Amino acid sequence: MEPDLERNVNTVRKATNNKKTKYIFFPGCALSSYSPDAVGKIIDYLEIKLNNEVGSILKCCGKPTLMIGEKEKFIERINSVKEEFDKLQAEIIIVSCQSCYDIFSKNISNQKILSLWELLPEIGIPEGKVGIGKDSDIVFNIHDSCTDRKDFSVQDGIRWVVNELGYKVEEDKEKKSQNRCCGFGRGVKKEKKGHILSYCAACAESMEYAGADSLHIVDLLF
Repeated sequence: MEPDLERNVNTVRKATNNKKTKYIFFPGCALSSYSPDAVGKIIDYLEIKLNNEVGSILKCCGKPTLMIGEKEKFIERINSVKEEFDKLQAEIIIVSCQSCYDIFSKNISNQKILSLWELLPEIGIPEGKVGIGKDSDIVFNIHDSCTDRKDFSVQDGIRWVVNELGYKVEEDKEKKSQNRCCGFGRGVKKEKKGHILSYCAACAESMEYAGADSLHIVDLLF
């Protein structure tokens, strides 16, 4: 099902077909900017796999506000998001951005926070995408973002997804927990070579800007 434009721009959307909004997909600012079409397709897919009990909220988690020291504005923003979660009586928040995951894990107590990249190994990837890369000569180098350096369940989930897609992977010798920063903000250029695959929109755009052959995993999945 192709996502309609209205769905992509709605800030808050309940589950359809009079279903309970058990799950909320929270794509975050970065992915919504990087690929609004992919965001709509992710929602469509989650609806199919999660019994149409999926709503969505398009807002900022507040991390940029916190990073520049505006703590009062951050509290105001995160409280606004909390209110929306509670108003929809959601039980599980599905995030695709690890910065959102970090913020919500520390500030949200009424809902379970789940990464999309932990969920996909449980529900599978779109059937039409299984094995699409098995005959490709492309070898990907997976880049784990700074926020995700120690979250091995997410890292393992991403690698499971790439394996399901059928693409070959060449890992750096460096440990995942010591992966270098992408240099977002244009301060550092990546030294990784080849085809770089990430699951952070900021990483994908930063490395592309620096001249790397960079993709976000949603470019392959959705």
